[in-house]
Amino acid sequence: MEKDPLTASEHKLFAALKGLRTAVDKEILQNTKLLENESYVEKMVMRLVVSQFKKEQKIDINTADVRRINSLIVKEYMNEYNGYVA
Repeated sequence: MEKDPLTASEHKLFAALKGLRTAVDKEILQNTKLLENESYVEKMVMRLVVSQFKKEQKIDINTADVRRINSLIVKEYMNEYNGYVA
């Protein structure tokens, strides 16, 4: 997103996504074998999405949006793990 300056809500969204990326990277770097179990990765990322959005950034997010964000992130990590590039 190119906008200057970001609104407060956009800033919170950016912070949540950045924190989420850091948290997922940390989990995977601690155990790269996690990516062999996509079901586990989905559950782990779901937990991290909720944590970052609701607890850390205090962003009210519904279940459908959590699932959509989770799906996008898991797909990105699994594609990278399996060697698929855009």
